[in-house]
Amino acid sequence: MTKRNVIVGVSLALGALYLGLNFMGDEGVQNRPIESSSDRLSVTQDAQQPLKSEHARPSANQERANDATDTIVEELPLPETAWLSDPINQLSNDLYDFIESEQVRYINTTDYPFDEEKERQLNALIQAGEMIMFDNTDPDYLDSYGVSEAQVVSEYFGTASKGDVIVATAVVLPEGGMHYLVLPLHRKSDDDDATLISDVKQAVTLLKDQKFDLVKPRSSEAGSSDSAS
Repeated sequence: MTKRNVIVGVSLALGALYLGLNFMGDEGVQNRPIESSSDRLSVTQDAQQPLKSEHARPSANQERANDATDTIVEELPLPETAWLSDPINQLSNDLYDFIESEQVRYINTTDYPFDEEKERQLNALIQAGEMIMFDNTDPDYLDSYGVSEAQVVSEYFGTASKGDVIVATAVVLPEGGMHYLVLPLHRKSDDDDATLISDVKQAVTLLKDQKFDLVKPRSSEAGSSDSAS
């Protein structure tokens, strides 16, 4: 796999992006802006019904999501490499060093339908709360199967929107349940990979910050409770 230098010195103009959080065990819908380190990122929060209710997802994925609320008897082994798909296109080469250093897991939608090994890898990564980047910069491939990238990603994260790249992760809560964070990114034009690269980097940073914010209040509350007792 050949490394190529990340393109730098490009304008950071970024349109409004949206982050969907699928809250298991909560009811109702809440939409509110969440502050981030970049004022170019607009985030919304979406609370939905538990995935145990009817949902437009295959039953196998429903079972995986439901199992996340219970004690995991046997942890699935994590893949040793960041590359669930080989970095053979321009975007993956340009982001190679970033993906390696930030421990992002990369998968290309041109590998769809995913084989059994990739299914196991994705399941393990979701259970572990790893950051996953779905590369959909060749959208015609999924069109040939009659599915969209949103449908593919939602099979694993319960919700998704269309994008040239979709960055997603999960937060498994100690009390049970799982928060899904899904952020679609779009090219401004077919030849504007530089902006997309910048957007991917900002999205990963934003989701990491958001994961920290989701866990930190609960950790603080637990500490206060222990002190009081």
